[in-house]
Amino acid sequence: MSVSSMVDVADAVTFSSGPAIQRIRLHEEAENQNSGQSALMDDDLLQYYHFLADKGDVQAQVVLGQLYYQGGRGVPVDHERALHYFMMAAESENANALAYLGKMYTEGSAAVEQNNQTAMMYFKNAADKWGNAVGQTGLGMMYMYGKGVAKVSVYMAYILSVTCLGEENLLNSSNDKIQNHLTVHVKL
Repeated sequence: MSVSSMVDVADAVTFSSGPAIQRIRLHEEAENQNSGQSALMDDDLLQYYHFLADKGDVQAQVVLGQLYYQGGRGVPVDHERALHYFMMAAESENANALAYLGKMYTEGSAAVEQNNQTAMMYFKNAADKWGNAVGQTGLGMMYMYGKGVAKVSVYMAYILSVTCLGEENLLNSSNDKIQNHLTVHVKL
């Protein structure tokens, strides 16, 4: 094939929704940890996710929110940045972002003042509207510990959270097993 025919083919290619961007996942980057370029790769990958998030990619916004919320991969914990990215994703009604906002408001930090009513609103939105397991578990934990709502039994809190998790077979479990299950999913 001649160079001129390759140029003709390249000119004929169109994008229906803008330029094609291929996403690189953070877990794929772990394969390059031993290459000696991991620090450079981390910076490049982080910049890439910032680029995607700024362009409106909701998944990139959630990934950055989680990364800044929990820290890791050389990125320090920064709850203000986490809040920023979770709020961006929450504008698109992303269930994971809503659930993490509930978690942030339940715990409180330098970025947000602890507020059970706001936490409940985010958990409820994530759980009711989207069936999000973290949102439902957050609701269950708030009821179990009486955070901004009337305290209910461990069993009732579990019932409130279990429906989305698809683990109805555990409904006859002991209180210790139920409390452990709730604590594993959302640590309040």
